[in-house]
Amino acid sequence: MTELENGLRKAFRAKASQIMPPPPPLELQPLPAPDPAARRGSGGFWTPLRQRWLIPMAAAVAVLAVVAAALAATSALTPRRKPRPPAAPIQINVPPYYVALDSQRPPSSYPEPVATATVRDTATGAVIARITPPSPYNSFAAVSGATDDRTFVLLAKAPPDPFTGVTPERFYLLRIDPRAPSASPRAVLTALPASDIPGGKSASELPLGDEVGPIALSPDGSMLAAILTRNEPGKLAGHRIEVLDNYLYLYDLRTDQTRIWVRKVCGSCKLASLGNQAGLGSGHPGLVNLSWTADGKSLAFISGPGVTQLRLLNLSAHSNNVQPASTPFAIKAPVSHWSQAVMTPDAKTVFLNFNYVTGYAVTAGLMRYSAATGRLATINTVPLILPDRRAAGYSNSGPLTANTILWTNYDGSKLIVADAKPGHTVGVYSGSHYTPLPWAADAIDAAW
Repeated sequence: MTELENGLRKAFRAKASQIMPPPPPLELQPLPAPDPAARRGSGGFWTPLRQRWLIPMAAAVAVLAVVAAALAATSALTPRRKPRPPAAPIQINVPPYYVALDSQRPPSSYPEPVATATVRDTATGAVIARITPPSPYNSFAAVSGATDDRTFVLLAKAPPDPFTGVTPERFYLLRIDPRAPSASPRAVLTALPASDIPGGKSASELPLGDEVGPIALSPDGSMLAAILTRNEPGKLAGHRIEVLDNYLYLYDLRTDQTRIWVRKVCGSCKLASLGNQAGLGSGHPGLVNLSWTADGKSLAFISGPGVTQLRLLNLSAHSNNVQPASTPFAIKAPVSHWSQAVMTPDAKTVFLNFNYVTGYAVTAGLMRYSAATGRLATINTVPLILPDRRAAGYSNSGPLTANTILWTNYDGSKLIVADAKPGHTVGVYSGSHYTPLPWAADAIDAAW
C-alpha cells in the first residue's frame, strides 16, 4: 500500500467520524399533516428534513474535495508522456498515384538524360501534374516517396561546371494533391536546406567527384537517407591525392538537422565502402539500395566491395560507425554482386536483383529471401533487356534494368517491377501473378 493510499484512507476515517447520523425514524409519533402553504415554500414543514440531509451531504462533499485534491497532486507528480507522432500508414495495396521521371531528348553537349517529373494516375497513366526543375537545375535524377502517397523527394541536377567539373545538386520536397481544382496546388515543390550536397555550396568549396548516390525517404516522410560520395584528401607514395569515401547522411526534414554515418570495419581502419558493392560512387541515385522499416527506426543498406552484405542499421545507436551499429541479414546470394537490394517495410523479406551469365546469354534474376532464415524463392528470371536507344527521348542512363523493383508493399506480397516483360514495361506482381500497368515510353524512374 502506498503512502498516498494511506493518506486517503486516514482522510476518509477522519471525515467519517465527524458525520452525525440522521435521527432514527419515530414510527409511533404521528407526523403533522403537511401544510399546503409550507409546500409552496414557506419552509415550516420541509426545513428540519432538509437540514437532516444537508449535514451528512456537506461532510461527503468535503471528503470528495480531499480526494480530488489528492488526485490532482498525484497527477502533478506523475510526468505526462509526450504524445507520439502519428505512425506512417501501412501500404497493403498499390497506391493510386506515383511520381515518374520522364527523359527528354538530351542535348548533344550533355550526355546525361534531362528528365522532368510527372504526377500520374497508377490505373490509367493519366498525367495529374508536371514539374520542371527550378533554375539553375535542368533535370531530376531520382525520386523517393513516403507511404502517404502524397509526399516525395526529388534530386535535381544541373549541367557540370565547365571549369571545375562539379555537378550542382539539390533535394526538393514535393507534396501532391491530385484532387486540387487547379494545376498549381496539385504539385508544390520546396527546396530542402541540405548544405552537405554540391547544390548547397559554391563550386570553389567542392572537390571534384562529390555526388549523391541512392536516396530513400522514410515511411512517414520526416527523414531522408542518402549515400554521398565525397572526395577526401589523402596520400599515395608521398603524393597528395583525392580519396573517394561514402557516407550515409540522414536529414531530419522537420528540424533541418543532419546525422552522418561512416563505415569502419575496425577501430583504426580507414573508411570502407558503404551504400553499394560494385565500387565507390557507382550506385545510381535512383536505385533502391536503401530501405526503411515501417517504424522508421532501422535502415537496410549494402556494404562492399569485398564481402557484399545487406545489413540492417539501428538508427538509435550512439556510434556513427554503421559496422557495430548494424547486423547482416542471413542471405547467401548465388552471385557476388547485386544491382539492387530491397527490404520490405516489415523487415521480413528481402528482394535481390542481379545478372548472371548462362552460356552466351545474360539473364536477370529477381529473388525473394526470408530475412530471418535466408531461405530463397525465385520470383522471376528473364533475359537481360537492353533499352532501345532509338526510342524517342528514351535513354538507359537511368536506374531501370530488367526486373528493377520500384515499389513493394508492407510484407512483399505485392511489388511493382520495371522491364520484367519484353519491352519497356511496368507491372504488379502479386505472388506469381503479373498485371501490367500503363507506362510511358520515356519514363526512366518512378516512386509510389
